[in-house]
Amino acid sequence: KPLPDLKNKIVLMGSTRPSQHDLFSVPFPAKLGTVHGFRTTSTHTMAGVEIHGQALSALLQGESIRPLSATGSAVLFALLAAVGTLLTTFPFRPVFSVPAWACLGILLFGGAVLAVRHGRALPLLALGLCWLGYAGASLSYHWYRDFQEKRAVQRLFARYVSPNVARELLENPDLVQLGGRRKVLSILFSDIRGFTNLSERIPPEQVSALLGEYGLRA
Repeated sequence: KPLPDLKNKIVLMGSTRPSQHDLFSVPFPAKLGTVHGFRTTSTHTMAGVEIHGQALSALLQGESIRPLSATGSAVLFALLAAVGTLLTTFPFRPVFSVPAWACLGILLFGGAVLAVRHGRALPLLALGLCWLGYAGASLSYHWYRDFQEKRAVQRLFARYVSPNVARELLENPDLVQLGGRRKVLSILFSDIRGFTNLSERIPPEQVSALLGEYGLRA
């Protein structure tokens, strides 16, 4: 069989056999085609000669992927910083903050893929690291603030009820129900002799301290 006319043509020579160990992972699957009469399957691996052919074809057709300009990258990082700061300072609960950051990460990755399809390469690694840093700081801040609020409520509530009761109610808010519940309890009523006259003679702060000490001793 005579060779085709190769004059003024670019010829790439290489092997596509797996035994040659010249296969590389690519971000997108190869298109379906026919090799030696057999239909190939769509995979995420491509032979080295095919990668060179794809790159050369893109260059000849003017479809090269160019990096994003410095101005575009600065705008993109500024936008990510603004959104990250907003999500960090907004009073989100952790249960809502995690899905919000996950959606932002998916949107960032989807935008990078869309930009590649339009011939632009986003600094995905740098953007991903910024997203990860903002997300970690935001979630840590929200969890810390939620913990501080619970501690403040527990301290305030523990002034009027037992600390164990306050902790139980904070851990199980469903226990607080309108209408109450029937329980068998033992209640102690105690009277302090001369307390009325004593409370009229001493400052309120000393009365409160006296009652607190009496309650601990009781």
